[in-house]
Amino acid sequence: GGLCFVLLLRLPIGLVVAVLRVWQIMPDVVISKGGYGSIPIVLAAAFYRIPLIVHESDVKPGAANRLAARFATTVVVGWQQAKESLARYASKVAAVGIPVRTQFGQRSNQQAKEELGLAAGFPVVTVIGGSQGARQLNEVLLQALPELISDAAVLHVTGPREYDAVATVAQETLASLSRADQYKVWPYVTDEMDTILSAADVVVSRAGATALAELARLKKAVLLVPLPADVSDNQQPNAAVLEAAGAAQVLDAANLGANIFLHSVRELLADSERRQQLATRLSQFDRPTAAADIAEIVFTLARGSAPVYAS
Repeated sequence: GGLCFVLLLRLPIGLVVAVLRVWQIMPDVVISKGGYGSIPIVLAAAFYRIPLIVHESDVKPGAANRLAARFATTVVVGWQQAKESLARYASKVAAVGIPVRTQFGQRSNQQAKEELGLAAGFPVVTVIGGSQGARQLNEVLLQALPELISDAAVLHVTGPREYDAVATVAQETLASLSRADQYKVWPYVTDEMDTILSAADVVVSRAGATALAELARLKKAVLLVPLPADVSDNQQPNAAVLEAAGAAQVLDAANLGANIFLHSVRELLADSERRQQLATRLSQFDRPTAAADIAEIVFTLARGSAPVYAS
């Protein structure tokens, strides 16, 4: 119902605005990342026959990008597996990966731990819920925290809406414990994300594509808790590809309680060989040249040439 409302009422207005704006700018290339807000610009690019690049980060392309692929000159995808959903456009699909900020991978695990003032000799668990799916992970972590903090440091990104409540409960929960200072909490993170992930020995995360690309770059052992399909239909396919490759351990959000969470994290912390195996396999999904490859395609199209696909 909501989607129909958007398409019927807002799309025509967006399309008129897009056609006018694109005419004013008349770009050499249009790049779209998807989402329903991209559709008017995509259609305007098609109308003016401007080369269009669509980038799809997830294994299962979203509805907007499936539509955009029809008009695209080139579709660049983050995963080889995404090609299956776009088979009808196979001649213009290139698997190039997902660009990751250059600062990722600049500091070692030890450097990051020191920067954050963490106690030596203890493993570090980083828990990140993302903007949509933070509440469940926050609740489970808070329940497990008194036990987990006894043998690990915990770095926790709560999401902005949850921060005040989580920080208050955590403070009360840890008040009488000697290692309370080894729990560090942020509402959201921009520039420090590299440090918070680099410091981790185990990362507990949702399965958004950009987060997975960052974790692959940093070669991390990861416990994934993908959002349920009724909340987001792209995270479970992302997690399934990594699980099948032995590149991540996946926990079902529907069954995730404090005991399963605590047991899974501790089991991984205790098994350095398993952590190394997961990290090595996940790193095979890293595409260090993704940004450069996309830029090369953009400039090739801007010069009026046909792109050449390496993959």
